[in-house]
Amino acid sequence: MTSPRGPASLPPAPLPTGRWPGTSTGCSGASPCIFTTPPPPSSALPALTGVFQNAKKPVFSGDVTGALSGGCFMASGFNYYKAGRATGEMVVSILKGAKPAEIPVRFMTEPSDSDLLFDLDAAKNCGITIPGEYLKSANYIFENGKLIEK
Repeated sequence: MTSPRGPASLPPAPLPTGRWPGTSTGCSGASPCIFTTPPPPSSALPALTGVFQNAKKPVFSGDVTGALSGGCFMASGFNYYKAGRATGEMVVSILKGAKPAEIPVRFMTEPSDSDLLFDLDAAKNCGITIPGEYLKSANYIFENGKLIEK
């Protein structure tokens, strides 16, 4: 948005040290951090999660793929591989003569269409205990610095 004085200013971004310009306390009073899609670039995620880990605040992500390197307490979201397979099946049916207008819309709404990740190291750092029933439904668990794929 532009005003007569130029572009509207945005709030300052956090510095990698965990401090925001003009403050000395960093994110110690911040709420949990939630990333939706699109998430921050994967190259920035370790710095962002590090800031929140130092403040013992959880980070949630809507993109499991970006959270596979650890640091996000929980990530839940779209499985791009499964969406690609579903799209490929539609393309194959079109190549075999199906009319695109006759192909039903495929919604990726089943729980198996999504992924769920818990980072037990991040949870422990924040003092959070994850109930076993949730851990059983997770596709990925990060524990002791290692990723376990189920």
